[in-house]
Amino acid sequence: MDTKKIRFIIVLLGLLSLWGFGGLLWFMAEDRAIFEILLTASCLGVSVVSFFGLWHYRRWALVLSRFVALAAMGFGGYLAHFAWTFWLFQTPTLADRIFAVLRPQVSLFLFVPVLWLVLSFLPAINTKFLPKKNETLP
Repeated sequence: MDTKKIRFIIVLLGLLSLWGFGGLLWFMAEDRAIFEILLTASCLGVSVVSFFGLWHYRRWALVLSRFVALAAMGFGGYLAHFAWTFWLFQTPTLADRIFAVLRPQVSLFLFVPVLWLVLSFLPAINTKFLPKKNETLP
């Protein structure tokens, strides 16, 4: 895979990460939940640091981005469970439950991390982050 395609993937998934964590931070700030604000802000900060490290093909950033993806996927699992089970004043059908999980607010935290984890382990992308011959790790 050439450098342009890898950079496009990094930018696209980085923007989706900023959109997801930024929107989540906005909701947490409206609720004034201090612990959740700090947790979401730290995830957003780590995501930004990881993005800039990935842009420069740093190995530590690849590992850090995988941890961010796992954290986002864990939060997406929580959101999916909440969307699947929390129904007031009605009994949802199976289609209602599935559509609730497929909403962008939920599916962004499920599908994008899975996509990044799959792509980041591809040999064509993974080898770009390995040190070249005669180069030492910083």
